Amino acid sequence: MNKKQGSGGFWRVYGPLFAFCVIEYLAQVLTSFIMLIPHLMQIIGELTISDSMTEEELSQIQIQLSVKMMEFLQQYQVQIAGVAALCTLVLTVLLFRSDRKKEAARQEASQAGAASGSFFWIAILGFVVCLGANCLNIMMTLAFGDTSYQEASAVLYAAPFWVQILCLGIIIPVSEEMMFRGLLFKRLREGKTFVKAALWSSVLFSLMHGTTAQFFYTLALGMLLSYVYEKYDTVRAPIVLHITSNMLSVIGTETGYFDRLTAAPGNMVILLVACAFFGSIMFVRIQRIEKN
Repeated sequence: MNKKQGSGGFWRVYGPLFAFCVIEYLAQVLTSFIMLIPHLMQIIGELTISDSMTEEELSQIQIQLSVKMMEFLQQYQVQIAGVAALCTLVLTVLLFRSDRKKEAARQEASQAGAASGSFFWIAILGFVVCLGANCLNIMMTLAFGDTSYQEASAVLYAAPFWVQILCLGIIIPVSEEMMFRGLLFKRLREGKTFVKAALWSSVLFSLMHGTTAQFFYTLALGMLLSYVYEKYDTVRAPIVLHITSNMLSVIGTETGYFDRLTAAPGNMVILLVACAFFGSIMFVRIQRIEKN
């Protein structure tokens, strides 16, 4: 991936991320509102309201109404996030294609990517990364008593299985890769070294995921995703890795595999060591892949 010194300004690099966040937020609010309308009367009907209520009682009713609406929407967080991700894809795909057209117009030489057949090793690496990361998250939760990750997971994996596969396994990973690797990392890379571009884009990627337990995992994952983009010189590479990792996480949670790991710490340690070993092998294998 070629580096062009001094290319681009602040808004060119970070403007798309700002627009991404705004579109995502507005899409989530609008989708939540549309989903809530048909059920609003039912939610209000569950509350006891009378004309003789005092201001304090009415205030309590408002609080109860807000809580019930939040509880209702929480059931559909994955669907809402999936719709928001589709909305952001419109922006990121258009900007990504515009960048590639400008590169072609400037006749910039692009480093040849690795053979598409070698994407198999990326999928295997995604499989190993997901297993190892889930082991680490479980161990951190048990050691430090941080329940934020478990609470977030309970919300995410409460949706129907096919919804999880579609939204968490495909739509959201593609949306995030188009933004954080296809646009942010790629544009940062025009004026920075690989380490600086990968680190900064990965920090922002991690901050978008909220919980403390996820921060360090997503930071490391972001660096790895940036590396495979750099190596293959196509956004399809980090997309394949991210989808594989998320798919396994959904399937492992749905089948109860990760719950069984929690009850067997010894097996979890063995699996973590095995993931580190095979992950290193896959990483070296990818590193040695010859370009076309």
